[in-house]
Amino acid sequence: MRAGGYRRGAARVRVIDFLDRQGCCVAAQEIHQELRSSGEAVGLASVYRVLDVLADKRLVQRLDL
Repeated sequence: MRAGGYRRGAARVRVIDFLDRQGCCVAAQEIHQELRSSGEAVGLASVYRVLDVLADKRLVQRLDL
Protein backbone atom coordinates (compact mmCIF):
# COMPACT_ATOMS: atom_id res chain seq x y z
CA MET A 1 0.00 0.00 0.00
CA ARG A 2 2.79 2.39 0.85
CA ALA A 3 4.35 1.84 -2.59
CA GLY A 4 1.04 2.96 -4.08
CA GLY A 5 1.24 6.28 -2.24
CA TYR A 6 -1.03 5.34 0.67
CA ARG A 7 -0.09 6.11 4.25
CA ARG A 8 0.01 3.38 6.85
CA GLY A 9 -2.75 4.78 9.04
CA ALA A 10 -3.93 3.06 12.21
CA ALA A 11 -7.42 2.38 10.85
CA ARG A 12 -6.01 0.89 7.65
CA VAL A 13 -3.66 -1.40 9.57
CA ARG A 14 -6.43 -2.57 11.92
CA VAL A 15 -8.88 -3.30 9.11
CA ILE A 16 -6.28 -5.14 7.01
CA ASP A 17 -5.14 -7.17 10.02
CA PHE A 18 -8.75 -8.08 10.77
CA LEU A 19 -9.41 -9.13 7.17
CA ASP A 20 -6.25 -11.22 7.16
CA ARG A 21 -7.65 -13.32 10.04
CA GLN A 22 -11.00 -14.00 8.34
CA GLY A 23 -11.84 -17.19 6.52
CA CYS A 24 -14.85 -15.82 4.66
CA CYS A 25 -16.43 -12.60 3.51
CA VAL A 26 -17.54 -10.03 6.08
CA ALA A 27 -19.59 -6.86 5.87
CA ALA A 28 -18.21 -3.44 6.73
CA GLN A 29 -20.57 -3.24 9.70
CA GLU A 30 -19.26 -6.59 10.99
CA ILE A 31 -15.68 -5.38 10.72
CA HIS A 32 -16.57 -2.20 12.60
CA GLN A 33 -18.48 -4.08 15.30
CA GLU A 34 -15.73 -6.66 15.84
CA LEU A 35 -13.01 -4.02 16.02
CA ARG A 36 -15.04 -1.98 18.52
CA SER A 37 -15.78 -5.00 20.69
CA SER A 38 -12.06 -5.81 20.81
CA GLY A 39 -11.27 -2.26 21.96
CA GLU A 40 -10.01 -0.91 18.63
CA ALA A 41 -11.10 2.67 17.94
CA VAL A 42 -12.00 2.60 14.24
CA GLY A 43 -15.00 4.49 12.92
CA LEU A 44 -17.45 2.98 10.46
CA ALA A 45 -16.62 5.65 7.87
CA SER A 46 -12.94 4.71 8.18
CA VAL A 47 -13.77 1.06 7.59
CA TYR A 48 -15.65 1.98 4.41
CA ARG A 49 -12.77 4.19 3.20
CA VAL A 50 -10.23 1.41 3.76
CA LEU A 51 -12.45 -1.10 1.97
CA ASP A 52 -12.91 1.31 -0.95
CA VAL A 53 -9.14 1.67 -1.36
CA LEU A 54 -8.63 -2.10 -1.11
CA ALA A 55 -11.38 -2.70 -3.67
CA ASP A 56 -9.86 -0.13 -6.05
CA LYS A 57 -6.54 -1.98 -5.75
CA ARG A 58 -8.40 -5.28 -6.30
CA LEU A 59 -7.20 -6.63 -2.95
CA VAL A 60 -10.76 -7.29 -1.81
CA GLN A 61 -13.92 -7.96 -3.74
CA ARG A 62 -17.03 -5.86 -3.18
CA LEU A 63 -20.32 -7.76 -3.05
CA ASP A 64 -23.65 -5.94 -3.18
CA LEU A 65 -26.25 -8.09 -1.46
